[in-house]
Amino acid sequence: MAEGRGSERHARLDAGQPRLGAAHRHRHAGRAAGDAGRPWAGHPGQLARGGGRRRAAQQVRAWLVLVRREGAGRLCRCHAPVGRGAGRRVFVIRIERDDLSRADVVALVALHVAAARENSPPEQVFALDASGLREPAVALWTAWDGGELLGMGALKELDPRHGEIKSMRTAPVHQRKGVARLMLDHLIVEARGRGYRRLSLETGGNAAFAPARAMYEAAGFTPAEPFAGYTDRAFSRYYTLAL
Repeated sequence: MAEGRGSERHARLDAGQPRLGAAHRHRHAGRAAGDAGRPWAGHPGQLARGGGRRRAAQQVRAWLVLVRREGAGRLCRCHAPVGRGAGRRVFVIRIERDDLSRADVVALVALHVAAARENSPPEQVFALDASGLREPAVALWTAWDGGELLGMGALKELDPRHGEIKSMRTAPVHQRKGVARLMLDHLIVEARGRGYRRLSLETGGNAAFAPARAMYEAAGFTPAEPFAGYTDRAFSRYYTLAL
């Protein structure tokens, strides 16, 4: 089941340009592809505000395209507000495929499953545990700031043209900093790279999952009918995105 907390619309994301002075960023943006291995910086877009949110999403997608083409090691800077009027701390976020070999990742998976059970009827808990995330059809990614785990998200292949978003969860101390939206953008780009024509997801219909539903709707997902064996219409809500 998709994450029930932290629509995380209050982040600023810098991606898609090499680290340069403000006066030179736009002039040299085209050199980003050759700037392998360096932290990314650029003109920030603010997710909480209309035009800036679109600009930031475009920058993130451009960065993720380069990740797919040139391999992992690219970094994306996420500027997150800390408190009110306290300025912004800079998170250098790394997204990578995960094999669930690290204890903190396994613990976050357990937290995700526990939260789904706490906020859902017993028969409507579809969150994957660690064994489910190790299934061949499922791929898990985690987001990191140095050695600190920020969040996770997964793709499940339903068929060669259809994928499902699974296991969207942000570490509690990093909620509402843009981590979930960054992960969602990563999964969308990954799905397109695999040749999927559609992404779908199931999430809860109660208040606990309202932030997650808002995030998916903001990303372009629209309400849909049950899919891939789901049948419940009383509690579950279904979304889909044409790619």
